[in-house]
Amino acid sequence: MKNIKILLITSIVSIISTISITSLFASNVGRYVYGIYTETYKGANSYAISDNVGDDDDALKLYIWNGGSLAPSEPPDSDAVEGNVFQRFTIKGTSWNVAAYAPVKNVDTIAPKKMEDYFGGSIKFLARSENSSLETATVGFQCRLNNGQEVLVLKRLKDLAFTANGSWQEITIHLTTSTTFITRIGSTDTQKKIDSSYLDNVIALFIFRPVNMNSGHSIDIDNVRWVRKEEKGSFSADLKNISGDTTATTITWDESVFRQGWKVANQYVQLDLDKDLPMAYLKTWKVKIYTVGGTKIKNGLRPYRNDVLDTGSPNLSLCWRMIDVPLLTTPSPSEHTTIIDGFYDSYNGLHLYDAGRAGGVPDWWCWLLIKDQTDDLTDDYSTIWDWRGWHAAENGLDDEKNPPFYNGAKVSPRLYLGADFANASDFVYRANIKIEFFNE
Repeated sequence: MKNIKILLITSIVSIISTISITSLFASNVGRYVYGIYTETYKGANSYAISDNVGDDDDALKLYIWNGGSLAPSEPPDSDAVEGNVFQRFTIKGTSWNVAAYAPVKNVDTIAPKKMEDYFGGSIKFLARSENSSLETATVGFQCRLNNGQEVLVLKRLKDLAFTANGSWQEITIHLTTSTTFITRIGSTDTQKKIDSSYLDNVIALFIFRPVNMNSGHSIDIDNVRWVRKEEKGSFSADLKNISGDTTATTITWDESVFRQGWKVANQYVQLDLDKDLPMAYLKTWKVKIYTVGGTKIKNGLRPYRNDVLDTGSPNLSLCWRMIDVPLLTTPSPSEHTTIIDGFYDSYNGLHLYDAGRAGGVPDWWCWLLIKDQTDDLTDDYSTIWDWRGWHAAENGLDDEKNPPFYNGAKVSPRLYLGADFANASDFVYRANIKIEFFNE
C-alpha cells in the first residue's frame, strides 16, 4: 500500500465541540490538475455534459461541428478505467469532423480560459479504439491569439504513441516550446512550435478531430485534464461552515443538541483530489474514514473530565454522510436535509437516514456509523470516496430509484458529520478521526 496522504482530525468535543484539522499539504495556487471530462478532478469538467449547461462560470459545452457528424454517448460501463462513464465518439460521415469541449459563460457564449500556468505541463487523457484509421485523428485545443486569429493546436494520435488495439491507453500532449504541433489558422495547416501566449485565451479546452474517415468508426475518450508542470497537487479536506460555506477551523454543535439524539455538526468537510494519478492507480485509490480509539468499543466521542477519561460513562456515537450538494438545515418535503433519524430492526440493528424528505422511513440509509480502526473495517462502511464515486448509502434505492451505493463518480463531495447526543452529560468529549487517502 502506498499512502499519499493521511489527514488526522483530532477532536476535542464537548456539547460545543471543536475538531481541529491539520493538513499535510499547503494549498495550491491555482489547480495542479484542471478537469475537462473527468469524474475525479475539479475544474471546468462536465462528465455528465448536456447540450444546455446553463450559466455556470466554470462549465463546458460539447460542441459538434459540421452537422453533428460525431455522436457522443456516455454508456455506464464497468469497463471504464476512470469512474463509471466515458465519452464515445462515433463518426457519422466522411466530412471534416470536430468535437470540442468549450468553456461557456452562458448557454452559447464562449468564455476563454487563461491557461498560461499550464505551459510546460501537459494535456492528458485516456483513449481506446479498435479502428486503425483513428490513429491519424488529431487531438488538442483551440485558442485565440492576441491578433484575433483563432488557431487549432493539434497532434496526431499515432504521433502520441497511440495504437488502436482495443485497450485503454493514457495519452500525454506536452505543452512545451520543444513540441511541434499541427496548427490550423483558417483553412491552412502548418507545423509550428508554440509559446505561452497560445494559452492566454483558450476557447476549446479539448478538441477531437478525425478527417475523412469512414462512418461507423468510433473512439472512446475519458479522464481529460490539464496538468501543470510543477510537482504539486494533493488530497485536501477543507473544513467549512454549513452556513455561508465560509472557512472554519473547528467543528461545533450548538448547546441545544444536549440529550436531543442524532444531530449534525455546524460544519462539513469539502474533499478535493488535486493529484494526477497514474493510470495504474485509477481503480485502486480510495478515501477512508475511521476513529483511532484503541478498540472497537471506543469508536465514538469519548467523555473526559479534567483531561481524564471517564470509563464509566457512555461514548457518543459518530456518523458520516457523503453527498455532492448542500444539505438543507430546515425541514423540507422535497430536499435532503441535515435532519438525522433512525430506527432499529431485529436483524440489522441501527439504520440512520435523512429525515428531510416526506414519505416516512425510506428503504435506504445514507448516514453510516464511523467505525474504529480496530473494528472490522470493510470498504462498504469505511470507504467514503473512490473511483466509483462517493458512498451515498448503506443499501436500497434513492429517490430516483438509482442505486445510491457509490452513487456514480462525483467530483469533490461533501462529508457531513453527526453525533448522537441522547446520552450526553457534562463532559468534554474527544475523538481521533482519521481521513486517509491512499492507493495500492
